[in-house]
Amino acid sequence: MTRAVINLAKFSHLSTRTRYRLLFTCFILTTTHLLFSASLIRWSANLSKPAHADPRSASKTSGNVFSKDHVSPYGAEDAGRPVVPQAKLLKDFFTWNEADIASLSPPVFLPPTPPSPPITDPFPLLSSNLAPHKLRRLLQPPEINRPSHFRHLHPSLYVSSQELTQQPSRSYFSRFGSKSFGRRPDPFPSSPYHSKLNPTGMAPLLIGFTRNWPLLLQCVSSYIAAGWPAEEMFVVENTGTMDANERELLTLQNPFFMNRTQLGMLGVKVVSTPTLLTFSQLQNFFAWTALQRGWTEYFWSHQDVMVFSYEHRHPSYSNTKASSTSSKASEDDKPSEYRPLYANALHTLQQYRDPSHPKWAHHFFSYDHLTLVHRDAILSVGGWDTHIPFYGTDCDMYTRLMWAGYAQNESTTPTTRVGHILDVSTVLDDMGALFRIPGIKASFAGDPDPHARTQKAKAGSAAAAATANTGVETYVNLLSTARRMQRAKYALGNGHEGRNKSWQLKQQGGQGEPFYRDAEGFEAGVEMWIEAGRAVFSEKWGHRGCDIARKWATGKNKGNGNGLKDGWRVERDWDADKEGGYGGIGGGW
Repeated sequence: MTRAVINLAKFSHLSTRTRYRLLFTCFILTTTHLLFSASLIRWSANLSKPAHADPRSASKTSGNVFSKDHVSPYGAEDAGRPVVPQAKLLKDFFTWNEADIASLSPPVFLPPTPPSPPITDPFPLLSSNLAPHKLRRLLQPPEINRPSHFRHLHPSLYVSSQELTQQPSRSYFSRFGSKSFGRRPDPFPSSPYHSKLNPTGMAPLLIGFTRNWPLLLQCVSSYIAAGWPAEEMFVVENTGTMDANERELLTLQNPFFMNRTQLGMLGVKVVSTPTLLTFSQLQNFFAWTALQRGWTEYFWSHQDVMVFSYEHRHPSYSNTKASSTSSKASEDDKPSEYRPLYANALHTLQQYRDPSHPKWAHHFFSYDHLTLVHRDAILSVGGWDTHIPFYGTDCDMYTRLMWAGYAQNESTTPTTRVGHILDVSTVLDDMGALFRIPGIKASFAGDPDPHARTQKAKAGSAAAAATANTGVETYVNLLSTARRMQRAKYALGNGHEGRNKSWQLKQQGGQGEPFYRDAEGFEAGVEMWIEAGRAVFSEKWGHRGCDIARKWATGKNKGNGNGLKDGWRVERDWDADKEGGYGGIGGGW
């Protein structure tokens, strides 16, 4: 249009005044066009920002460097406001007189909690200033757990491989120690070895987290080292601290601290719950997340586990290796066709996706330490009963699913197990050993048999000999160490009390930080909730204990032995006058 106006201005038959008017019109149109383009660019940029962006986070990043010093604390906007005296607040809020107060005694405080030993950096490599491409190369599974080593065993299950290309990196802040500024790689590219049985390319693994960051980091690292793709792992942050971890307002000594930066360095995604959820609520949140993301099946894992693939089944290990490592080798140690843990898990998923397979709800690998879930089975029975928050809610759920006709199987034989899944409560001194980083050996504080390493090192194999001169930790020593960690946990008791002693109360810091909770007080509240949940279970089914299916089976001559619709319609099977009406204790509990 502008060019046309200029051409018209050249016509000689137009008067000078008309030509000047046309040139002025050209100027106005050009200026309007430029202003409109600039406005459009700004509008497009605003679309990429969250509509509810918190202005407090504007100072959160500077030059792609994430610094805690740049984050304003909660309530910073109110710092300049006048403060109402406490006495006036009491007078305005409550309606009592001096006589009411005189009859009360002041609070008596408990002795202060002894300080817990400080938590040290469990994975120093992630806190280092190592270049991104070097860090990415080190944070890879061992060679035999990568797809190129097992795809040929089942070529129909795996698509062609592509080498991981180096991605651009950006500066990112790391929390630990004096090594505060590192380089964070961009998220790892999508895994090239997703199974064709999973057209969406996802077999997501969900790991719920509430407290004890080192234990979570060890769990995640062991899954990655065992061959599980990091991009298919989702840590569900259930700390109840809102966005405090995202804004780096908590410290390592805080039980609810979680390092999102380091999870991102490993390639793991994070999903947050809106508030602190109980176990049953968290399980429903898993199902809700799967529903929103279109996952028909998903895996979930406890955070206090370490997993290993059956690496001794790889051809690089001799047939005598398994028997030489232990005089009582289990059936799992018998060499056979090698597949990493992830490939075995997908193989199990493939069997359940066969249309001829009976309808199913769960598959347990080492009970529910690792579990495969069929989402719609959970939804069909109404989800988990959130009135039973912790212990007992699994008995309720699994029994209702059984009554609804859903199969729930467990890997109990060598042909159905996917790998070593160990229940632990301590952490390795340096988790780099899981990735076989040269010079890092597997060890942990409180090892009941620290000399076992020397004994295991004598067991010879082609793989052990190949790594002896490189300083790389061996699979045998890693597995032996993890098994000693499991024995150390069970020595404290395999119940709720044992877990408290072993890991749930290890971190007791964080005083003065947002959402601070006294660690012992938090645990006391959970224990009270557990007992109340068992009481709810007992009232719902008229029985104290998990064996409600057996109780219904004894009465099938009066029905079909199915109690799916009988909840809250059953009388107590204990004498409330003699044994107490509260069902949270006694009986089968």
